[in-house]
Amino acid sequence: MKTFLIFSFLLISSTLIYSQQGGDFFSPGIEYTYDAVPLDSLNNPIFSEMFNRRDLFADVAEYEGKLANIFLTKEAPVDSIGIFPYLDSLFLHFDGTDGYEYFQTGNLEGFLISLDSLQLDPNFSFLELFNSFKNWYSLYRFSAAINDVYELITVDTTLTVFSLPINVLFEYTGERFPDEIITNQMGSFNCKKFLISWNISADLFGWVDLVTTNDTIWIDPVSEFWMVQEHVPTNHIILPPLFNIDPITIAGLFTGDVIIVSAEDEEFVPNEFTLKQNYPNPFNPSTKIEFSIQDFGFVSLNVYDVIGNEVATLVNEEKPAGVYNIEWNASGFTSGVYFYQLSTEGFVETKKMILMK
Repeated sequence: MKTFLIFSFLLISSTLIYSQQGGDFFSPGIEYTYDAVPLDSLNNPIFSEMFNRRDLFADVAEYEGKLANIFLTKEAPVDSIGIFPYLDSLFLHFDGTDGYEYFQTGNLEGFLISLDSLQLDPNFSFLELFNSFKNWYSLYRFSAAINDVYELITVDTTLTVFSLPINVLFEYTGERFPDEIITNQMGSFNCKKFLISWNISADLFGWVDLVTTNDTIWIDPVSEFWMVQEHVPTNHIILPPLFNIDPITIAGLFTGDVIIVSAEDEEFVPNEFTLKQNYPNPFNPSTKIEFSIQDFGFVSLNVYDVIGNEVATLVNEEKPAGVYNIEWNASGFTSGVYFYQLSTEGFVETKKMILMK
């Protein structure tokens, strides 16, 4: 499970008293680029399949009731990560000695769809259940005792397999491990270490673990980093003979060797027209749209509903070359799919966004 996520806190003493919250370290425009190495069935790294993950700190804004540090994230081949768009968003919130993350199915979605395809119970959807878990959770509890396991979600439900009702338990937990020093190309980091786990177990004449995902994450509490590295082991799912399902292997992933680049350290003059994916997305009620233009000219940025009616005009004027970030507050609009279109001389592009109230 990729926990999206991802990022920082200031430790003052061994009693874990913080005078500054992690979000204070982040500045819009900072990019975190990681090497991501898939793991084989024995958890050995497959370096020939290495790719990059990049997280861009974009903004601080309200999201689902909390002040969120918003990161755009993407994964792509090492040589072409720069040309791929950001396709997902990560949301972090800090409160005292707790680091909150907004849970989304994210990379779990493909796995959940594959579980649903087994049709253990045609009337039950793993994906729908996990989507119902979307919320803020205090994953990183810096004041927790070492090896203290804390509960995030516990849900009991029933599946019907071959007309036999089976009790199933879903558990989402965190655990703080002893601190570790991690050394990479950026230096040495005194990291807080956490294990974030999902476990699915069933009562088959006694409780049996069916699926367990373990995400170990190392967090640096004293710099502008959040995640220094992450390890998700390969997971072998062997269901009891009752299910008549072949074993399933889900490849693991090691993410580390982070480097950072600050946009403030670079003079950036756009050499092309671009329209980026809005963030956050889905959103409620506000979202931001970034675009760049390489020449002075007339620019329009409009929002349309699903049947093509123009519902908002965000930009309609001449602008010099540069990068622009426009906010759309959709508090007066109904939930649904909308489209935004950037038009300027020689360039037109449209993207989709979702308002979810």
